[in-house]
Parts: sequence; structure tokens; C-alpha cells
Amino acid sequence: MPTFGSAFCVNFVANTDADLAHAFIRETNDYRAARNAGATNADALKHLGGDRAFTFMQALCESKTRVQAGFVALDPHNGQIKAWVGSRDLTQDSFDHVQQARRQPGSTFKPFVYGAAFERGAQPADTFIDQAVEIPIRGDEIWRPTDNYPPTGKPVSLRNGIAYSKTASPRN
Repeated sequence: MPTFGSAFCVNFVANTDADLAHAFIRETNDYRAARNAGATNADALKHLGGDRAFTFMQALCESKTRVQAGFVALDPHNGQIKAWVGSRDLTQDSFDHVQQARRQPGSTFKPFVYGAAFERGAQPADTFIDQAVEIPIRGDEIWRPTDNYPPTGKPVSLRNGIAYSKTASPRN
């Protein structure tokens, strides 16, 4: 069910950040289907992001701005479960983020890394190169954290780095 928040998101994104709107659209199955059917990038973006596609954009914004998380609280003395919250509303999202999610917590740590950069004087508009990261951990071992998409080699602002959950930006 569309909400005031999703309508606000559509208007905000459409009127302030076309790159963000286009990035959201490019992540959808509808965009991939349009491209696979022969539509150009510009035509697919125009069709899916146009005025007649408000319902599509509203659903897209709602999916992008709806927080997805799980929470479990344990008694540290005996391990008893005190609280278990698998999703915001199991009628809308039957995925239990506590029991079913199999993700590493890496991205949940990124706000702290970005926060440390801001604490040291970095500004949201400061840019860094989106590049692969290699961190020596012990001996000859190297940890190579990855994002959902490969590094672009292009500058990215801290603002966009946190928005797009970039691994490389804040470490420089």
C-alpha cells in the first residue's frame, strides 16, 4: 500500500537527483526486462521513470526506503532469548531477518567507518576513488572486501559512498 513517504520519495528523487533515480531503476527486474527486450538505456529509463510510471516509481521508492533488519536480544548470563524481531511486519514481509538472513555484518559497520572519516574532518562532498581494497591481516593473508558491484575506478563522494554502501571510499 503506497504511503505518504513513498509519494514524497518519488517527488524528491525525481526533482533532486536523477542519477539516484536512474540507479534505483537500473536495479529492477523491469529495467532488465526492458533492456533484454531491446530497449536502449535511455528509453528504458524514460519509460519506467516517466509520469505514467508513477506507481512503478512509488513502489520502487517504497522498497528502497523501507528498512529491513532483524534484531535478537539475548540474556548474557544464560543465553535466553529476550527479544526476537524478524521483520517490521510479517504480513508484508515473511522473511525472518534473524533466522533466515545469511549476511556478513560488514555493511552494518560502514556507517561507523564513514562517521570516523567525518569526525576527522572529512566532508560529505569529499571524493575518493572507488577502487578495490586490500587489507593485510596476518602473515601473507590479505582480506579483499567486495561490494555488490565491482569498483568503477571513478571518484565518488562520501555522501554517495554511504548511500551506495561503497567499501573503498572511506578508507583512503
